[in-house]
Amino acid sequence: VGFSTAGYLGIGPGATVTLLDSDEAELGLLTGLAGPGDARLTAVNGLAMNVGETLTGSGTIDGALSLGGGLISPDVITVGGDGSIVASDVPAVLDFASSLTFGLGGTFDAQITGANRAPAATDFDVIDAVGDVDLTGGLLNLRGSYVVTRNDPSLILLSSAGLTGLTGEFTGLSEGDTVPFNGVDLKISYMNNRVELFHPEPIVTGTANDESFLVSVNGGNIQIFQDGTLIREVPLGILDSLTIDGGDGDDVLLVDFTNGNPIPDGGLYFNGQAQATPDGDSIVLNGGTWTTNTYNYTNANDGNVDLDGSMIYYTGLEPLANTGTVADIIFNLPNTVNPDVVLSDSAAAGQTQLSGSTFELTIFNNPTASLTINGGNLEDTITLQSVDAGFTADIRVDGGAPTSGTGDLLIDELTSSPLVLIPTINNYVGNFAILGSGNEVTFFNFEGFNSTTQVFDIQIDLSASNDGVLTNAPFSLPAGLGV
Repeated sequence: VGFSTAGYLGIGPGATVTLLDSDEAELGLLTGLAGPGDARLTAVNGLAMNVGETLTGSGTIDGALSLGGGLISPDVITVGGDGSIVASDVPAVLDFASSLTFGLGGTFDAQITGANRAPAATDFDVIDAVGDVDLTGGLLNLRGSYVVTRNDPSLILLSSAGLTGLTGEFTGLSEGDTVPFNGVDLKISYMNNRVELFHPEPIVTGTANDESFLVSVNGGNIQIFQDGTLIREVPLGILDSLTIDGGDGDDVLLVDFTNGNPIPDGGLYFNGQAQATPDGDSIVLNGGTWTTNTYNYTNANDGNVDLDGSMIYYTGLEPLANTGTVADIIFNLPNTVNPDVVLSDSAAAGQTQLSGSTFELTIFNNPTASLTINGGNLEDTITLQSVDAGFTADIRVDGGAPTSGTGDLLIDELTSSPLVLIPTINNYVGNFAILGSGNEVTFFNFEGFNSTTQVFDIQIDLSASNDGVLTNAPFSLPAGLGV
């Protein structure tokens, strides 16, 4: 039958209208379904719309629809006894039992009044299609006064369950582009056969219970799990940053690099917050192959980890563990008095650890090339106690330049492998080098050195830049030392 361009069709709750046109049935100026879910418009040979025509309401369209410049605006409506259509300005879900083709100028007019989506209600307009959806040439228009927050879930505006699924993109909006809406620059994605809007810097919030969080990569998506339940799935490259607030329990964040790097370009933030027991909150970095891992400690619980430029920032943390493969590891100690820094063997084979009262215990896989410990700007006492039996990397220790106090002290208790220290350290007051055999260990900017286990020859640089080194560096070494 079809309708003239001036026609109106209102389908009330529970009603079904079937169009038996021999070709596409042409809809009129306004077509409305007063669902939700139980109002149905069926077209045996499909439907067509033109510029200036609108499809609204909530219910089911059963028949392939070609917008051809028309507009879809899901909304809760009422249909009067005279066929009049009254919009309520309440978002709704419009279901398509077949395919949907936007075409040039076809528009999805999506109202957003919140971020919640429930089976019986929604805070934003949604198109759900059982068939394929082609967005090519289509337009997306967002309206409403709601301001999307960092704690909100993503907004899945459209989804397709067809064999081909979702194809094309809205005009002017490519994958990952910014969609400004009420002062927030949302990001759009067409991955996973859906049109989805994301806040670029989301926050995942824990509870007062002990919880585990997992951030990993699956295919082309970052997945976030909370106690084993998938709570967020975001295409790679969409997020600027990701923040996880642990809550009041003893929480664990596992970042899994097995299938790729899940850290957004702007970093991953983990705020452990309060803890239930002295064990506290922790981070475990699983897998990955790196050139350099740098640990920057701010204080006993805060700092960041730089994994070849991928940043993890943390607060309120206790232990930290990293099982990745890395060539070089750098530890930058806090700018405070660090009285009890200890490098020692860890309980697990293939791992060593660094501990101290001014930063979080850090357990790491043995580096393959080098390990560097850089002191802070006050007094440091650094003990090389032991390393894992398989540790073969060079060790470099720099006490830094204390701004006050009696200076830094290095205590060498290593017995598992003799140390060879690079003999060419220049331009540092108080520098010295020790020669032996085995791996290289370099240390400088220490005012004191104490070795309880090794016998070494000492080379002291007495160049102009290092005059007075003998009087400023008290050495405590075992008998038999040759100078």
